[in-house]
Amino acid sequence: MSRIPLVAQSQDIRAAAGPLPEVLIDNIELDHLPRPPSPSTGVPSGLGVALARNSRDSSSWHPKVTAYRLTFVAVTIALGTAKAVKASDSAVSVTIEWVSGIVILLLAFFFTQYEIKDTAKPYWFFKADMMDGVRALFQRFEINIPHYDTEERSLEVLIKPKHPPVTGYRIIVTAAAISFGMAKAMLSYRGQPTAPTTVEWAYGVVVTVILYSLGLYETSANEVLPWLFTTDYSLQVATGGLAIGFTVVHLIGLAGVGWWTSAWGFGVAAVIKSGWGPSTEAGSPPVTAFDLFFQRVFTLMWVVMAIVMGIGGGIFVMCLILYSWVNMAGPAILKGIRFAWRPFRRLLARLLSIDLDADVDDDDDETLVNYTGSWTSRLTRRIQRILDNPSTGLQWAFTIATGVAMAVLYVLVHGVAFIIAFGWTSMWFYGLKSLWSQRMESWFMLCFALVWSGGASVAVPTFVEFGFTSHN
Repeated sequence: MSRIPLVAQSQDIRAAAGPLPEVLIDNIELDHLPRPPSPSTGVPSGLGVALARNSRDSSSWHPKVTAYRLTFVAVTIALGTAKAVKASDSAVSVTIEWVSGIVILLLAFFFTQYEIKDTAKPYWFFKADMMDGVRALFQRFEINIPHYDTEERSLEVLIKPKHPPVTGYRIIVTAAAISFGMAKAMLSYRGQPTAPTTVEWAYGVVVTVILYSLGLYETSANEVLPWLFTTDYSLQVATGGLAIGFTVVHLIGLAGVGWWTSAWGFGVAAVIKSGWGPSTEAGSPPVTAFDLFFQRVFTLMWVVMAIVMGIGGGIFVMCLILYSWVNMAGPAILKGIRFAWRPFRRLLARLLSIDLDADVDDDDDETLVNYTGSWTSRLTRRIQRILDNPSTGLQWAFTIATGVAMAVLYVLVHGVAFIIAFGWTSMWFYGLKSLWSQRMESWFMLCFALVWSGGASVAVPTFVEFGFTSHN
């Protein structure tokens, strides 16, 4: 028997069978292909998944209600409530806190890490959905509980990032722990008897159960709420953290400058309230007209210098700090407002049944801040057009206002300079008068008076000459 080549045999069979039908690879559902039997049920896993998908609504996803998850919630509620009830008994309260804070916490951590594995055993405790039994029980009473998808995805990624993603759910968990912890600490430091226990129960029971239940949706195969569980907000959090730190530093600076300015303000107010007259204390020596005059001059000079250098300098530094804060943290704050306004705008659109995005281009990320920016830019352009082509009346008004402002500023500056110069000169003259009115009992005092008088004689004309030079 002659052997026919394999290629010729395949060609004869293809010619006898005729053209083969085209198979579309895209239409093949891989889940319907046979797979090795499952070790737990003995049913092919692909067929089981197909039957489950046919009987469930793929548009809805909810986590499995397993025995482990129910046990965790029940133990959390029981221990938290028992600790709140036995708060007056220190021994019982500390024991419950130790059990819940160490033993239960460690067990829950390791069990949760074990639960996410596909081979977690016992199956009835970690993987079996108790809603299937509840659904079958209610069907006997002709009560149908809707089916939903419970397929979970693995949270392990093939390419692990350098840092874990900062999702919205993790931000909420962190913010809740910080806020409730700070609230309990503040209430405890203030000596509140029951408020700290209430806050601890609310966080340890209510908030913990809610966050745990919400976290189960993170493993949804349908990626439920991707903005909460999938989107990485690392850049926003880093930017916001820098903005908060920068703001805290500026607030500390503003507090220091505010304290400086207020101290000078209180000093000026105290001097003004004390009056300009001589001291009226019992046993005080009589004050001559010469002494009273110089006392009032010194008081006036101190008040002017305190207002100009103390209060005015503080206000100027405050303006510099605010200007620096707006330039550095302003863009981050506006970006945060945009980020917070977007879901609020969508919520208003749903509640009011209006289209708030009618004149908004989503590609440009237009939000409330953009509306404000466009409004201010239009106002700035309008003012610029008015200033470029002013009318005759506006020109006269601007000229008069400028002249009045320059005159007031000129008088204030030269008045302050005159008061300081006159006070400085009067101080030296008063010192000369007080020094030479005393008796020189030693050659040392006489030499000191001569040297000091010579310095005063040089300082007074020099300062007066400087004042007149700056005036001219």
